[in-house]
Amino acid sequence: MKDQPRAEDLLQDVFIKIGSTIDSYDARQGRLFTWLLTVEYCIR
Repeated sequence: MKDQPRAEDLLQDVFIKIGSTIDSYDARQGRLFTWLLTVEYCIR
């Protein structure tokens, strides 16, 4: 992303979403990395 302020906002949104939904992560359904990417994708 070339717009640094927007990238910083997006990253902050991702961390907030992760913090509030980490209980929904289930290791039996996939890797943590995949879950994190899904959270990021859903925010964009």
